[in-house]
Amino acid sequence: MPPYAREGATLRLAGDGGTLVVTVCTPRIVRLEIDDGAGPRPSFVPPREWPMAPFEIDGEAPIRLTTSALSLDVATSPSRLTLLDGSLVEVVELPFS
Repeated sequence: MPPYAREGATLRLAGDGGTLVVTVCTPRIVRLEIDDGAGPRPSFVPPREWPMAPFEIDGEAPIRLTTSALSLDVATSPSRLTLLDGSLVEVVELPFS
């Protein structure tokens, strides 16, 4: 069984302190959210329905999500996101585990 749940363009990855929710909005835009069960958080982006953007998922630890424009590696223990867009690598530590 994969370490994530997928519903359409959204992946949910459980960590110790909550669930990381990754939504592929377009091949160049991903939305990250930490769901800690405390209710909805304020957002600077109004709700919007995005058309389904094609992406692939590979691996188990870390999980690599790949679109035509970027890759996102997600590790849940320790929590770590690595964003690769061909020219830039950005590593972000998130407190969701």
